[in-house]
Amino acid sequence: MLRFALANLVSRPLRSLLSIIGLAIAIAGMVGLFSISQGLDKLVGGALEQFPGLAVLQRGSPMPLFSVLPADWAGEMAEVDDVSLVVPEIWTRANEINGRRLLERPRLLLGSDVERRLQLRIEPLRDGLVEGRYLSPSDSAACYIAEGIAEEFEAPVGATLTVNGQPLEVVGIYNTGQPLFDVTILTDEETLRRMSRFDAGTVSDFIVEIAEGADETVVETAIEEAFVGRTLQRTLVAPGLRSEGFAGLLQYVLAWLTYEPPSEAEQAAAAELSPLEVSTTQDLAKRFDDALGDVDVMLSLLSAVGVAIAVVSVLNTMGMSVSERTTEFGVLRANGWSRGQIVRLVAFESATIGLIGGLVGAGVGWAATLLVNHLLPDRAHLYASPGLLVFAVVFSTALGLLGGLYPASVAARLRPIDAIRRVA
Repeated sequence: MLRFALANLVSRPLRSLLSIIGLAIAIAGMVGLFSISQGLDKLVGGALEQFPGLAVLQRGSPMPLFSVLPADWAGEMAEVDDVSLVVPEIWTRANEINGRRLLERPRLLLGSDVERRLQLRIEPLRDGLVEGRYLSPSDSAACYIAEGIAEEFEAPVGATLTVNGQPLEVVGIYNTGQPLFDVTILTDEETLRRMSRFDAGTVSDFIVEIAEGADETVVETAIEEAFVGRTLQRTLVAPGLRSEGFAGLLQYVLAWLTYEPPSEAEQAAAAELSPLEVSTTQDLAKRFDDALGDVDVMLSLLSAVGVAIAVVSVLNTMGMSVSERTTEFGVLRANGWSRGQIVRLVAFESATIGLIGGLVGAGVGWAATLLVNHLLPDRAHLYASPGLLVFAVVFSTALGLLGGLYPASVAARLRPIDAIRRVA
């Protein structure tokens, strides 16, 4: 029966080919869209595996660039049970490198207490050393940079990199293999304060390392509870996001115009919460998965448009095929074929269209992700997993089968007498 079905498809090559192409385009688009989500998941998941400890940020801040915390809170955190090390960090943007304004590719500046940072058991940047050395506590106006930045700005070890107007000597180059980390220029805390608008009393966040064997969740709760009732000074624009000159002034004006003071109810609720938000690796992963869930919904809606068009195409092809083969189906029924056999024949044909369209679409979608990643290595991180490709083929086959169900039911209802009338 399968050979019979294939022969029927081959006998109408143009119509079959158009249906396969339509389905393949829809499946390739689906693979391409969901490779964005899977690429982000793989990108962030790989980075989280290298995360050095608990991250302590200002409550509600999505990332350190938006967070502002008092620097002296580090001492109080260090007194919490099972906390072995607290490392303050200052994050800001690199707006200009070697006189070139950075408008497209993000580059970040990280200032940290080098002496404390060296005590971290896990430090992705340090562990990714490629050339030169890591920063030492005695370094001043020195930097440790990502390999991509070194290549882009032709800054080998020993060269001077001018960042936001500040000359920095490159002492080391690293590559973690994680794009989330490999966009950073690390320098000491005091140097970054001179380069940015951070005052001496504030930092962006804290990295907290806990004693081996300690429960992360227990320590997370203890840190947050230690600061319940504390208030933070309101900042219109986080220091890590501030721009210079007229752009900076415009930021303040817009922030001031759009600022809405909290209501009494909100102030009362905030007084019962900690101003800190402590995140474990699991917390960060869950938060990111939740965000990806929303992305997947949007991608599904976009894919549904192409899929609906593809199903209509298969339905149209099989409907016309059944209409043109009324005589053939009548003759088969007159020669003893059952209705179930007629249904299976048409179903085989439509499923074959779906299978071939799925194989072609999955292959094209996979090749496209590789091509985009190759052409835009610093910007695109698409990933079409084997599971996604298998699902695409199975889904396409199911769609083809679905598109042939109605025409199959029509063919099964034909009576042998119809063939006699058509032949006559």
